[in-house]
Amino acid sequence: IYDASMSKATSPQDVQSTYAEWRESWYAAQGVTCQDCHMAPDPAAQIMALREGRVAKPARYSHAFVGANYLMFETGLGETLTFLRGGTVPGLTADEADAAIEAQRKATHDLLRAAAGLELRKAKAQGDALRLEIAVRNLGAGHNLPTGVSDQKHMWLEVELLDAEGRPVFRSGAFDAGAGVTDPDAVMWIEQFLDESGAVIPNHLTFATARVEWVRRAIPARGEEVVGYDIALPAGAKGPFRLKARLWYRVALQDLVYQNLRLETPVPPFALADLDLTLPEDILP
Repeated sequence: IYDASMSKATSPQDVQSTYAEWRESWYAAQGVTCQDCHMAPDPAAQIMALREGRVAKPARYSHAFVGANYLMFETGLGETLTFLRGGTVPGLTADEADAAIEAQRKATHDLLRAAAGLELRKAKAQGDALRLEIAVRNLGAGHNLPTGVSDQKHMWLEVELLDAEGRPVFRSGAFDAGAGVTDPDAVMWIEQFLDESGAVIPNHLTFATARVEWVRRAIPARGEEVVGYDIALPAGAKGPFRLKARLWYRVALQDLVYQNLRLETPVPPFALADLDLTLPEDILP
């Protein structure tokens, strides 16, 4: 909680509430703790068991403590990864270090992909437009999705609609991998730090923050949010239409990396969930 002792806030500002999110969830009611997932020998398998209502605790625990920072194992970053990790682990050979990173990378990816899901809830023609409703579901996180430092850790929805010839009819939420920039009109779950004038602070400056506001509220444990799109169809558009959707997660904004770490490297996102299906041929009258 930010207050006047550490920020420009004149009233307490709720910033990070992961513990409270868990405390009020189904998981806490079932006696499932943070350690039960993050310190399980196979976190993804433990989460999938919980998704099915099986609340038995792991027979043993692992101090690997698998979390959500996939960037710490993004080997495609090259030397930048070594910098982000603070160097190499003493006492390990290069091969041993590579094997440890790869094992943690797989466990992190599996954990993240067990957390969320996408489901098409509605596809209906309305005049010369198409109404789509997609449910973004928090299936396996024992807290909100996203959680933590949510002015940096955020997720967004990318949606693309193609006609019968594979031509794009609509797209929202595209990511420019070269510049590290997301479509500004994307449906995004993120909170913003605002200074005293109401301007957005993009690089997590606690002491300059006067107010914290959600652009879109994070999705609670075992909850969901249904996102609607009204897509104007071009004249003569013919189905069947193909819908492609992806829920992206990113651990930091590009401004934070540029301004605080002096790195030019674009921050790659991670795909939490995918949806790829063909809409019924009779979707249009």
